[in-house]
Amino acid sequence: MPGTVCHRARRAPRPDRARNGLAAAALAAAALAGAAPAEAALERPAIVRPAVKAYAPGGVHLPGSTVRLAYSVEDPSGRARARLALYQRGVAVATRRPGFRAATGARRTWTVRLGAKLLGPVYFCLWAESPAGTRSRGAPLSSCAHISVKVRWQDRKKISNGCGGKAWDAVLAVENYFGNSGVFYQPQVRRSDGSVKVPRALWTVWFTSACDFHDAGYRGSTIEDPTTGGVRDYHDWSRRRIDDRFLADMRRLCRRQIDRSATTALRDCKNNYRYDVVRTFGSLFFDADLRRRGTQASGHRANN
Repeated sequence: MPGTVCHRARRAPRPDRARNGLAAAALAAAALAGAAPAEAALERPAIVRPAVKAYAPGGVHLPGSTVRLAYSVEDPSGRARARLALYQRGVAVATRRPGFRAATGARRTWTVRLGAKLLGPVYFCLWAESPAGTRSRGAPLSSCAHISVKVRWQDRKKISNGCGGKAWDAVLAVENYFGNSGVFYQPQVRRSDGSVKVPRALWTVWFTSACDFHDAGYRGSTIEDPTTGGVRDYHDWSRRRIDDRFLADMRRLCRRQIDRSATTALRDCKNNYRYDVVRTFGSLFFDADLRRRGTQASGHRANN
């Protein structure tokens, strides 16, 4: 119509062009900021690793006996090679290296003879490698299972030195002499008529067996317990639990070796300094990770 101004309709941008424009703007902004293009910033694909599992055999085993160990290996490729080892305190005492086999997660077994001189703690560990060369996470200790190998009570001195703790050889004997036993004084007690109710006496108590158990606990061994006829398997005990059991063992020995009428001596014996010493300094000698060599300050056992 005359006098009417016609406005040309503005087309909306096509979605694909809009996306391209935004992408170009983002790349330009990244370039100005000194950043790499978005494509280069994409994360690399996660490395696919074999998965392994070691199964604890259960029960208590004697040195020199044969045990069947179960394990499984799984890999997306369907094949992998496992590496198996038996460790005593982090040192390999037996190994097996089978070649590439099916790795579908099915259980396999390894029959191995335990050394006649094994004292524990003993662990069965494995890892695996895929055809592409990737290893299971945490190799060579990708998965581990504990094996309870019993130390006979008559062999306890192979893993314990009594109440002396770690020391130089020159002073160990003296330290044990004073540490293995304690002397507790009982004053005389009279009745109201003046007669003697409890005589004055010195009571000697030997704590060696309690200290032997305590050393086995810090080491993580499985040891025969003649007081119960069973065994004590310390592989998963925390330091506090071992120390508390040490106190209970000492108090049991006090009750056995001191007459209950000697109340003062019995009280002092039950609250002697040995427990305070292990609570104060025991963390320095506690083995928290039984799968590795040496004494570990931290690991699967709480050093608390």
